[in-house]
Amino acid sequence: MSGGIIFYLIILILLKENPILFNYTDFLFMHIVLELASIIISASIAIQSWIVFSYKQYRDRLLYFSGFTLIAVFDLFHLLTYNGMPGSMVIDSSENNATWFWILARFTQAIFMVYILHAKVKTVSFAKKRVYFLNTLLTIIVILITFSYLQNKLPVLVIEGQGTTTLKNFLEYVISFLLFISMIKLAIIYKKFRKTVTLHFIVAVTFFTTQ
Repeated sequence: MSGGIIFYLIILILLKENPILFNYTDFLFMHIVLELASIIISASIAIQSWIVFSYKQYRDRLLYFSGFTLIAVFDLFHLLTYNGMPGSMVIDSSENNATWFWILARFTQAIFMVYILHAKVKTVSFAKKRVYFLNTLLTIIVILITFSYLQNKLPVLVIEGQGTTTLKNFLEYVISFLLFISMIKLAIIYKKFRKTVTLHFIVAVTFFTTQ
């Protein structure tokens, strides 16, 4: 958490005058760098969960794979549809489309965290690996196709020159509430088992909340 705060202060205070890295009219470069980092991290977690399942066949490994694969894909389309970016073949670049993909990624993140932490740990057969992969792929395809047809009919989340709408603020509060539930659950788990890795999860969820 301290590292994150220090990084923020470096960007805000030391680099705010740099016309390439940071200025108040064009955040595209910094946005691309940070989003690529987010995509790489999400994809890495998904791949690691997929590989680890071969050795520890718990269902939560596959849930991490599915959840973070969806997050990586949604963040990728958020990056592609951000203002100044080329968009994709079927989805146009616009502030509203990019914001909806951001909301989809954060909601997926929050919902999967709550579900994984509150679900019972179960072992599943190795054959389930293919089922989770196909379901994840199907979910991505259905959401992207649906989004491509509804992209011009989606509720407005951001009004250019004015800021975010009430709907976006509400959705962010819901996401923060879900993540807060996860933090409470993690605190209970840590109090019970005293495992250091649980503290790492709490820090990670804290960053999710501030994202």
